[in-house]
Amino acid sequence: MGRARRPAAAAVIVVGLALLAAPLNAQAPPAVHRAVLPNGLVVLARQMPGVNLVAVEVLVRGGQRYETPKTTGLATFVAEMLLKGAGARTAQDIALGMEAVGGELTATAAPDYIEVTAVVTPAHAGLALEMVADILQRATVDPAEVERQRRLILARIRAQGDRPLDLVWQRLLRALYPHHPYGSPLAGTPEAVASFTRQDLLDYYRTFFVPNNMVVSVAGALRADEAVARVSRALGEMRPARLPARVGLLPSVERALAPRPTALRELREPRQTRAAWLAIGFLAPGAHSADYPPLKVLNAVMGEMQSSRLYAEIRQKQGLAYQVGSVMPTRAGPGYLLAYAGTTPEQAARVRDDMLKVVAGLRAGPVPADEVERAKGYLIGNHAIGHERIQRQAWYPAWYEALGLGFAYDARYPELIARVTSEDVQRVARKYLDVPTVVILAPGAP
Repeated sequence: MGRARRPAAAAVIVVGLALLAAPLNAQAPPAVHRAVLPNGLVVLARQMPGVNLVAVEVLVRGGQRYETPKTTGLATFVAEMLLKGAGARTAQDIALGMEAVGGELTATAAPDYIEVTAVVTPAHAGLALEMVADILQRATVDPAEVERQRRLILARIRAQGDRPLDLVWQRLLRALYPHHPYGSPLAGTPEAVASFTRQDLLDYYRTFFVPNNMVVSVAGALRADEAVARVSRALGEMRPARLPARVGLLPSVERALAPRPTALRELREPRQTRAAWLAIGFLAPGAHSADYPPLKVLNAVMGEMQSSRLYAEIRQKQGLAYQVGSVMPTRAGPGYLLAYAGTTPEQAARVRDDMLKVVAGLRAGPVPADEVERAKGYLIGNHAIGHERIQRQAWYPAWYEALGLGFAYDARYPELIARVTSEDVQRVARKYLDVPTVVILAPGAP
């Protein structure tokens, strides 16, 4: 049974997928060169000998984290519009331009950023950067496209009711983050999406799409100095701008916006489904915390691996769940650890109790050394596999740079995981897995 993932809202043009299918050589990644342009734009460049592709990743800090109750979903809406016309190019021009060179161009919204990605052969790196520069500076936000995308986003929001795992996940996030933007749906609410005007989209775009709020990362066949020079020519004339005051204030108030629960909470919601879906969540620190690496190991032990305790006890040993596992996404702000299960309505209470017993067991005593070593090996191996595709070679350094950890954190991560001990895992389990929040979606009355 595979691990669950929350789907991200995205606008995607994909052609020439064969370009992306070939894995990179299994070896330590080449060094990353960092430069800062006069306008504040951070440029990362990684030359990869033997790779006949170029990946360009742009991360714009923002996303869901900087939204308000009235603007929830605005970052997703803006991301949807980026490929629908930029500069002199229409949406069709952008699509056909990429198709003609067998490349890939995507725009995606996430909780902490908006991402623009291009992957092409080296001969077409100039075209890719030209298109990316248009998207970042001259998105047209055509009124007709705004209405078309609004209908599509609203349809996706309505369809969430047909995906009970997504729904229970969102209900839990709303309970964990009662006042923080992370508690709102990434795609927004129907009321908010219906209310957005073209001017709202343009205001967001002009506020956050400024060079001092972006990281551009290039990986592949270009020399590092050449990559920096090309990015400078494409984006060096962008004007920096001051970000809204709330962006600077947010880190100091986030803890108040997502207070840790002081008592167990259980929320039940009747749904017209054949199965019962459960989510049990705990607030956790973001990636800046020293507790982040041991929490990643704890999550792997608890439910991310197929040999994890939740999977072994509830799925394999007792056969009580269709799906069971846990996740701990990386966040710039306050994070969370979530355990989930899908079962029959008759077994929901038993599965809930057994999941809580697994959590209690992790807090009660040290995790055996062999279990910790297996989890660390799993995480370190997954980290390496995550770099197998060229776009991820560009994305990872950009992501850590955008988080404020610095691009070098990407190379340090395996070492930080390797240092985690059994005592560390028990310590963070006792510290963070203390007061659960439980959400159950099942047929019948609450």
